[in-house]
Amino acid sequence: MKMRLCEIDWFNEDPMYRRIYDVLNTENMLPNPCDITVLPPEPPPPGTRPSVYGMCWPFEKTIWFRAWPPPYTDFAHELIHLIPGKDVELEEIYAYNLSTFVVVLAEKGVKPPANPVRLFDIHSINTIMDTIREVYKYPFKDLADFFMWIGVIPSFLKPKAGVDGFALEPDPAYNEKTIALITISEFAAGCEYDELQFRVLLKLLDAPFPSSQRA
Repeated sequence: MKMRLCEIDWFNEDPMYRRIYDVLNTENMLPNPCDITVLPPEPPPPGTRPSVYGMCWPFEKTIWFRAWPPPYTDFAHELIHLIPGKDVELEEIYAYNLSTFVVVLAEKGVKPPANPVRLFDIHSINTIMDTIREVYKYPFKDLADFFMWIGVIPSFLKPKAGVDGFALEPDPAYNEKTIALITISEFAAGCEYDELQFRVLLKLLDAPFPSSQRA
């Protein structure tokens, strides 16, 4: 039987679900919990693959989870799909890449200064680098310098030819917007384990974003 999110025991009894909802409702981007329909876990929606643990129908404001209660990241993932106005080509990237960051915010009881989906509105590498330098309190030369320092090689960096030792440089196949997206995604994945990466994302959300037009 279909239920409204506001009626479901696990949403009302475990405060983490409400915190996750509140994080993603920053700037009033989510429907009211009583306007969100949750389908029962059984039977799965027609055509659902066994590997799928959640689904969302944004226009119907309807979500489904294979497990009740769902894992926190699955809950965040499907709620992200309910936020309108995102770049449709990046829809799964928003939900998959930002869900861990949302859960960490909820676990820490931190209300972000802007909605987490705003992170993918940031396309300036200079803005990201300035924030990294400020939070880490170190004058990294560029993203290659930073990622070499933490021991991570994202896809937009490649080994630099013609130098002694190992060095990285940007791959010219990646534009600035894509590099910004990948960098923010790397931080969102790492923020669960690295407090400084968490603080970089939070600081980036403190930028003066324009008023939300997501409706």
